[in-house]
Amino acid sequence: MYPSLLILLAVILAELTTTFLSLSLGMFLHSIVLVSLLAAASISRGSPHSNPWGLGAGGPKVFSNFLLAASIVPLIRIFTLAMPFWFFPEVTWYLIAAIPMLAGAVTLARYQGLGAENLGLTLNRLPIQIAVGLTGVGFGLAEYFILKPDPLVGSLSLGEIIIPILILVLGTGFVEELCFRGVIQSNAVGALGEWPGLLFASLVYAGLHIGNSIPDALFVFPIGLFFGLVVLQTKSILGVTLSHGIMNTFLFVVMPLMVS
Repeated sequence: MYPSLLILLAVILAELTTTFLSLSLGMFLHSIVLVSLLAAASISRGSPHSNPWGLGAGGPKVFSNFLLAASIVPLIRIFTLAMPFWFFPEVTWYLIAAIPMLAGAVTLARYQGLGAENLGLTLNRLPIQIAVGLTGVGFGLAEYFILKPDPLVGSLSLGEIIIPILILVLGTGFVEELCFRGVIQSNAVGALGEWPGLLFASLVYAGLHIGNSIPDALFVFPIGLFFGLVVLQTKSILGVTLSHGIMNTFLFVVMPLMVS
């Protein structure tokens, strides 16, 4: 458990530094976290001990895979902090940010031999998935009153909202859930156990929302737990992908225009 707590603390410290002190210093700290995780993963994989770091029962390969999965987090932040988003329309930012996440998740999944069920790419229990997806409406309404963002579009006409909605559902919904629930959580559960792994993935997910605001990070933590539980029980990210995408659609498209 101690290495996982250290990872969490390091990520949160880097995010707090980025948000409240210095972007360049925060990027530097994320770089240190990334290099440390990759080095520790290499050391763990080559360990002669059956249970390095005193964790789980999976052995060095399982824990090494967990560290590699965790390295996606600082990698994402380094890319998004370095990317000149201001050159692009705001609605495309979410798609651009999704590119390194998807590349990292797919590369790691192939390297680790993760199958469709490991990643949650199944259609199990469709009625439950649809019900979970609809929770995104309530989540989006609530999060709007925390962040109160400006609208991504000028009106709610179908022609103007269809592309932003697709970007939000695929870029923030599918890609983020594939990354956090499909790759990070599945590896964390394998290395730490079901509940510690769920908690780790949810805390990391919440930690990356510190840049929005501390209240928002606190708000999304139980949502991350809920999403993680759904994926653990159903072995599918379909419902949480829909919920996540709908949540951000209401947060960035629907509510700002309705309120204004």
